[in-house]
Amino acid sequence: MSHDHSVQLNLPTPARALAIVAHPDDAEFQCGATFAKWAAQGCVINHLVCTDGAKGTWDPHADTRALVATRKVEQRAAADVLGSTGEVVFLGAVDGELEATLARRSEIAYWIRVLRPDVVLGHDPWRRWRLHPDHRAAGFLACDGIVGARDPHFYPEHRLPHHRPSTLLLFETEEPDHFEDVTGYADQKIDALFWSSALSMAYLLVPMFLLISLIIPAQYSVTGSSPKHFFTDAFFNADIKKDKRILHLYASEIINYQVRIDKNLAQTQKRWKRYKKAILFIAGSPVAFAIA
Repeated sequence: MSHDHSVQLNLPTPARALAIVAHPDDAEFQCGATFAKWAAQGCVINHLVCTDGAKGTWDPHADTRALVATRKVEQRAAADVLGSTGEVVFLGAVDGELEATLARRSEIAYWIRVLRPDVVLGHDPWRRWRLHPDHRAAGFLACDGIVGARDPHFYPEHRLPHHRPSTLLLFETEEPDHFEDVTGYADQKIDALFWSSALSMAYLLVPMFLLISLIIPAQYSVTGSSPKHFFTDAFFNADIKKDKRILHLYASEIINYQVRIDKNLAQTQKRWKRYKKAILFIAGSPVAFAIA
């Protein structure tokens, strides 16, 4: 399945960004280098972690309560390594049991309104053959939460002004069309990932992700010149401004239609004035004066 999207490289650095992820460490794996780059350029980085990460270990004898506390500490430490100056929010859903319910959607919308990000990043929920249910649910919650946050009549109980992010970037996508040049920020991503020491397989996963997302350079001719080689994070840019452009189009059509009506009305009034003068001049009758 193909989309009519051109390849894009590098958003303008947002003032605020928010990653909505299923588990601690998901943001570092999927957009850690992008966050490090944006943070270095003054962006306020925020994390919204949907689950408690209680199942994030291969040790069958692990104390899961202690693991939850440990992963919170690790996630905050990883955010610090990336240069985050924003919030790290934990919704606390049980790992492996996240569902895209109306109540969870309200929570996501609430935090989008509180943190007011220009760019939201999340899991692509439409990726084929995705096994982990939390990643699917977190992806749908990010998309649905944006809709709830942007429209003023959703969730009046929040008592917060609505907020419309300008961009939604979906990672773990099959059809990336947006790339962030993160050359020079690989070390920060790796350092942040190594904070995920609660994962007994972390030291095997990090080299794998490094090979996939960093060591193999992307080759794209973005400006029509010869291909450039650089390290990238890859996303699908879900055009959440498209519906706004359609509304603007409809609004402009309505305005143009009203202008045409006004012009026709003005012309009719001018013609009527001429008719009245003609009637008064020719007839001079009481009927004509009554009409005038």
